[in-house]
Amino acid sequence: MSITRHQCIDELRRRRVRPVTQPGDEEFLYELASDDDPAQAVQYIFEQARVREALQQIPAEQRIVIELAFWGGLSHQEIAVYCHSPLGTIKTRSRLGRQRLKQLLPESV
Repeated sequence: MSITRHQCIDELRRRRVRPVTQPGDEEFLYELASDDDPAQAVQYIFEQARVREALQQIPAEQRIVIELAFWGGLSHQEIAVYCHSPLGTIKTRSRLGRQRLKQLLPESV
């Protein structure tokens, strides 16, 4: 029963982790914001593509931790349990990943 319970919890977390927007949703996002400000919608689409591209350039371990934290809404502790890794390792991966993203995504663009 314990194994089944943990597998169910893992599956629920996996479902919760998926990003709200998927590649290809740019048209939907544009339509959503086009009534307010079309320029802002286009800028959002380009910014989203930049972030996705930058995420692909960092190591997978760091990318997974960042995605779980920001899109999944998981805490460091929850990510450690999910990834079967020590809490300190998760915090280090998060910090290193954010530092690398900061280098890849300069403010002035």
